[in-house]
Amino acid sequence: MKRTKDDNCLLCEKEKAIRTNSHIVPATLLDNVHGKRHMEHSFVFSTSDNTVNEYYGCQNPQKYTTKIKKPIFTYDHIFCDKCENYFGKLENLCNTIFANIDKEKNTDKIKDKQHNHILFKEILNLNPALIQLYFYSIIWRLIIQDYIENNSIAEQIIPTEEKLRYTLNQFRELKEKQLKKISLEKNLCIKIVTTKQDIYPIGQFFNSSTNNPYFFIIGQFLLYLFDLDSYLDEKNRHYLTEIEKISNYGERNYKVIYFPKDKYDMIISKVIDLYFTKMKPEIIPEIQNDLKDKINRIDTRGLK
Repeated sequence: MKRTKDDNCLLCEKEKAIRTNSHIVPATLLDNVHGKRHMEHSFVFSTSDNTVNEYYGCQNPQKYTTKIKKPIFTYDHIFCDKCENYFGKLENLCNTIFANIDKEKNTDKIKDKQHNHILFKEILNLNPALIQLYFYSIIWRLIIQDYIENNSIAEQIIPTEEKLRYTLNQFRELKEKQLKKISLEKNLCIKIVTTKQDIYPIGQFFNSSTNNPYFFIIGQFLLYLFDLDSYLDEKNRHYLTEIEKISNYGERNYKVIYFPKDKYDMIISKVIDLYFTKMKPEIIPEIQNDLKDKINRIDTRGLK
C-alpha cells in the first residue's frame, strides 16, 4: 500500500505522516539477526509472490550478487513527527537493556533466577509498566505492518490492535522522566521468552491467523500477547496460569523467561511451517530448497 506525506499518522490519526524510514522493530534488537546496521544480511518470506527474497546492507561484502537490496523493515509516511519521537523515547529508555540482556553483568540491573527448573532474567532497574508499553509499541507496529502489506488498513483484522493504539496514545505526550513512572491497566498481558545463542533466524514475524494469545517474534524475543478481556481457551488459560507463577502483569520486577534451545528451536520450526501452509503444496519443495540454499550461504556469520 503506497502512502504519502498527505496521509494521516496511523497512531494519533490527527497529524500528517511526514516521517520516512520508520522502523517497525528497533534496529538494535535486530543486530544478532541481520547483522550490524549497513552490514545486514536478511531474508523476507513473501506469501504474495511465493518467494524468499535475500537482502544486503549497503556495506555488506556479499559474494553472490553485486546488487544491493534494501530490507523491508522500514516504512515511509506512516507516522507524524510527534509519534515517531514518542517511539524514540520508549526505545531510548528500553533498547539498551534488551539489546544486551545476555551480556549485562550488573546485578543491580538484571538478575538470573530460577523457579521450578525454569530460568528467567529479572529486570530490576526499569518500571515494568514502561517495559510493557515499549513492547506494546513494537507489537502494534507489527500488526500495522501486516495491515500495510495486505492492503487492509481500512479493516480491523485484530480487534486488540485498537486497544493497543488507545493505550499507546494515552502516554504520547509524556516526557521520558514521566514515562518511567507510568502504570497500566491489566487488560493486556505480555509474556516474553528467549534463549541463549549468538544468532537468531527470524527478525520479525506476526501471524494474523493466531488469536489470544497473539504470537510475535522480534529478534531473539518471542512475545505472547494475552487480551484478558477476550476469550481464552482452556489450554491457553492454563498456560497463562503456569507462567504467572514466575512472570507478572507488570506490577513487580519484569521477568523474561529463558527456554532451553531445543524448545525454542521447536517454536521457530512451527513458525516456518506456518509460512509454508499458506502456499500451494506443489510449490513448497522448490521454495524450501531455495530457502535452505540461501541460509547455507551465511557461513561467515556461522548460521547453519
